[in-house]
Amino acid sequence: MAELLDRLPLIVQNCEDYAQIYPGKNTLRRRIEELYIQIVGAIEDMVRWYTQKASKRALKSVFSNDAYLDSLDKRIRDIDVAHDAFKEVAERYLHWQTALMQHNVAESHALTQETNENLKLVGFKLYEQGQQIKKEVSQMESRLMNGINDILGDHRKNAEWLQEKKECQQKIADQDARIKDLERQLHSKSFRAATLARRLHLTLPFDAYADDVQRAISEGIIRSTKFQTRSKQIAAAEEFRQWFTSDSEENALLCVNGNADQDSLSPTTFLAALLIQNLEQKEAGNVLVLRFFCGLHTNTLQYGQDHEIGGPLLLVRALVAQILNIDSIDDRHYLSSIAEDSVQAMEDALLKQYLATLSELLHRLRRDYHGVMIVIDGIEFYNTTEHRRATKRLIKSFANITSEKSAGGSLKVLLMAASDCSLFRRIGGFSVLDMPEDIECGGSDYESLGEL
Repeated sequence: MAELLDRLPLIVQNCEDYAQIYPGKNTLRRRIEELYIQIVGAIEDMVRWYTQKASKRALKSVFSNDAYLDSLDKRIRDIDVAHDAFKEVAERYLHWQTALMQHNVAESHALTQETNENLKLVGFKLYEQGQQIKKEVSQMESRLMNGINDILGDHRKNAEWLQEKKECQQKIADQDARIKDLERQLHSKSFRAATLARRLHLTLPFDAYADDVQRAISEGIIRSTKFQTRSKQIAAAEEFRQWFTSDSEENALLCVNGNADQDSLSPTTFLAALLIQNLEQKEAGNVLVLRFFCGLHTNTLQYGQDHEIGGPLLLVRALVAQILNIDSIDDRHYLSSIAEDSVQAMEDALLKQYLATLSELLHRLRRDYHGVMIVIDGIEFYNTTEHRRATKRLIKSFANITSEKSAGGSLKVLLMAASDCSLFRRIGGFSVLDMPEDIECGGSDYESLGEL
């Protein structure tokens, strides 16, 4: 009993917190009331015992003490059962249909009142029902995953015919530009990928962080329905659809404020990983995807002997490393335009030169790919006092790159913040998607998942 009294303040506080978060006459409120009834009942029993006359209590202590202790034990068990029921609703049935849960709880409550003598049977039935609900929730999570992938697949298919149209229009221009490029390459000295990586202290392919995508998907799959629903709603937003399908430079850069809790692995991270996986499938066509997850790389790293790097510089170096990892990069002469003084500036860890080199490489990549997509998540991790100026320069650089007209495939950049990045609105000049802080996960949302 002493242990229970120690836990009661925390139990009551948890009940009050959940009651404020989910007000109204719902399943959670019923569980809280049942728990309060058991607690009040236990307190009444104790008060009734200690308010008796001393002589009467002494007499009962001798002849009826076991009955009193049994009664208290039963109260404790009832409190534990009610507390367990409260926790189960709060933790496992948080997003289940309210009407169904109220109906089940009402039936369970009525059955409990009518069959107090057979609590074991009631408990077994509730457990069996819980297993069925768990199975159905798991099935809904699978449908949610399929729905997000279907949305991304639809975006990709809608974009393919636009790209084919542009490809035909640019065919003659591409051929002329390619001829001029080859003529210039004959008279220039090009760096090779291995040489440039060694000069810049890039370890290929380690610095490309290729395993981040699978990590984000593996962890995102097991997250809550609310977590995955927020990813789905970002993908279904009109601004995201326009960014994915539009062939206009005006929609080539999209910044997303997820307005969720800042976390190294957030709903935006999960969406970014699914998008990258979708684009890298064989049927996605000749599309190059460059990526970086800022929330997974927040530490400062040693660069050479004299420099430490982190923040936006680490991000841009990772994108350069991914380009250097492209098969046959040396045969395609992507590095032919990089001069010695540019390499020396990058050796000195100058972000400005890295951005200029990245811009030139992207310009060349667009000639050989139907599309180039840059997906960056968790940019708010670099919106700190230490990195804010560099992050602002990075965002402006992407805005300039995407607004330039260039022959070849399209270039699109997706910058996402798990919580909020104030620089998006401060800089301006591009599309910004602000998600609401509260996400509805009611019954209608679940029923529509299979249609997406």
